[in-house]
Amino acid sequence: MTETDIPDIDIPEWSSALSLGNAEIDAEHREFLARLGHVARLISQGERLQIKDAIRAMTAVLKGHFATEENFFNRVGYPQATAHLVDHVTLMNLALEIEKVIDGSEDFSTPRLALAHFAQSVIDHLTESDMAYRPYLVEAEGVEASEVG
Repeated sequence: MTETDIPDIDIPEWSSALSLGNAEIDAEHREFLARLGHVARLISQGERLQIKDAIRAMTAVLKGHFATEENFFNRVGYPQATAHLVDHVTLMNLALEIEKVIDGSEDFSTPRLALAHFAQSVIDHLTESDMAYRPYLVEAEGVEASEVG
């Protein structure tokens, strides 16, 4: 497989369709998507050192965001928290794997493929798993608005 065999990675920009209605969580999602797009651009340009720095920054944002969600789940007793946490572990492992393959790749085909898989997994998570807890956010906003965001 060569780099030309892998299509460009399409990272969606933030839109209201992705909003969960919570300012803190929406801001974290927005920042993460921006960082993911930055990593995709760097991989397309082949800037190895910059890619690793950008992946580390993206992973830090992701880790912080997952902590925000997990704290919320604990506060409201979200019934699907365990399955959601498994998604978090899986996504974090995928993000860390991208950095590993940067060093082990002669070209950027493997990092591009890893990032494409990660990006699709993240979009699925945002549009499915995260949207599933939106009703709990809405309820919490009414009951404990000062705590949620």
